[in-house]
Amino acid sequence: MVVVVNRLVASQAERWIIHSPDDAPLADLALPPREVWGDELVGVREDGETRREFYVHRLLRRDS
Repeated sequence: MVVVVNRLVASQAERWIIHSPDDAPLADLALPPREVWGDELVGVREDGETRREFYVHRLLRRDS
């Protein structure tokens, strides 16, 4: 379970992974690429002169 949690946290970390100097939790750990999150336009509603855009913040697909 520790390996799974460390992999998940380390792959999404922006700056730091903190651990005891007496252990090496990231040794031999293969990290997946970082996930890309962003806003995606999912709908538009126009009422007269008012335009409303509806966005969701979601995990974006990676281009192959």
